[in-house]
Amino acid sequence: MMKLLKTLALIGVSLLAIAIVGGLFLPSTAHVQRSATINAPEHVVFAAVNTLKLWPSWAAWFRYDTTAVLQYDGPPSGAGATMRWQSAHGRLGNGVLSVTQATPSSSVSFTFSMDGQRTTPASLRFVDAGNGKTTATWDMEADFGFNLLARWFGLFFDRMVGPDFEQSLANLDAYLGATRKRMSSVQDVVLPPTHVLSVRSTTATAAIGGALAKSFASITGHVGRRNLQVIGAPFASYPEWDGRTTTMEAMMPIAVADTGAGDVKGFTRPAMRAVAVDYYGPYELVGIARDALEQHLAARNVPVGESWEEYLTDPAMAPDPATWHTRVYYRIP
Repeated sequence: MMKLLKTLALIGVSLLAIAIVGGLFLPSTAHVQRSATINAPEHVVFAAVNTLKLWPSWAAWFRYDTTAVLQYDGPPSGAGATMRWQSAHGRLGNGVLSVTQATPSSSVSFTFSMDGQRTTPASLRFVDAGNGKTTATWDMEADFGFNLLARWFGLFFDRMVGPDFEQSLANLDAYLGATRKRMSSVQDVVLPPTHVLSVRSTTATAAIGGALAKSFASITGHVGRRNLQVIGAPFASYPEWDGRTTTMEAMMPIAVADTGAGDVKGFTRPAMRAVAVDYYGPYELVGIARDALEQHLAARNVPVGESWEEYLTDPAMAPDPATWHTRVYYRIP
């Protein structure tokens, strides 16, 4: 018995020595790359990747456990946005994903770690593929350093991680396609003159949601103080943006003219013609509706002019972003 144990121990030590020595000759890094064509323009694909709350809708590993506990820290998108999850499922486990850099319509870089393992950098890059499509390329490189045993793991890294990348990109294409299908056809509309209260502000693009809520709160407060009547849904235009900062004008229609006060301004919008689309989905992907309208205008040889979004769903009353109803308008001559 003792002889057998000694033999087994010797075999174990020999195998360990072989693994360690062999590890000296193996690469200290492993690279995974997958690409796919997504049927959506770059800025829409970028928004779906850059907004971490949308990842569970398409990232393959979240399909392993739809009951995983998710937590979001930092801004909703862009550098500093962080998502953490906890799951008892072996394929998902516990992990952290943090955006380190986001270049509008071009790329999103992030770090990724699971169950306390070494943090791994990764990125998704987006290139125009023509006809409203985008080539999305996912890269990840694991660094095993001087962990000679872990270098053996690197030999299988591509076949272990690559399929999840492939499935995620396919899911992303399907998710954006399903969102696009919930959109109405383009409508020609005539809008009457409207008395409006507005607040104009400039904010970081990643902070639009909070800034817009603050502007609408200012208008609502003014409405209450003046005992005014709101006669429709709130809406907003975005006259200037560069991907990082956005100038926006939050507006509410009221029954009678009012001059406003402080940062709240009052004016009357003239009667106008417009084309409109009804979009159902998260606000971050409203670019799908804008693209449909701009393609429609291009087909009619009509220049793209003033545009705005009318928010017909109160998110506080509808927890599922897929049901949020936004009507997007472009003014036409």
